[in-house]
Amino acid sequence: ANPNLEISSEHTMARCAQGREIPTDMSRRFVSRLSVLGKEEFTGGRHFWMVEVDKQLRWDLGVARESVDREGKPALNPENGYWTIGHDGQKYWANDTSRLEISLKGKLQMIGIYVNYDAGQVVICDAATRAHLHSFTGCFEGTICPFFNLSESGKVSIFQSTSLPKQPNSA
Repeated sequence: ANPNLEISSEHTMARCAQGREIPTDMSRRFVSRLSVLGKEEFTGGRHFWMVEVDKQLRWDLGVARESVDREGKPALNPENGYWTIGHDGQKYWANDTSRLEISLKGKLQMIGIYVNYDAGQVVICDAATRAHLHSFTGCFEGTICPFFNLSESGKVSIFQSTSLPKQPNSA
């Protein structure tokens, strides 16, 4: 995690905490972004979790390779090991090969992320309505983890599912 992020002891909440003491070992931390990888690591199987983004102004979330560049600020797209959607304060985007605007009526409060590692699929949906937001397809290489990127005033809460729902509705 970026040293300016505070992670709850249960690993279910991340929030910006600017001004914290910077650790001496920065080797596995994000330096240029307020980002964190989830503690879960996936190399196979199906997984689902939800993220509350209700009061968060700007964010990106989805999954990333465990081995992503933590020092620079690469585009958060599949070519760089990120499968994410984002919100810039006004619009929602799928950070795919090209940035694609996601058309929505209203504001997202809870996002569901469904990963089928073996099928190379990430499906992101509105968890309240199960409406499809974006799908990424392709092969994963190596270990992937949940990924969260926050704004300076941001906070996200993660709700791990104990059972997999039926795959989200497709577009």
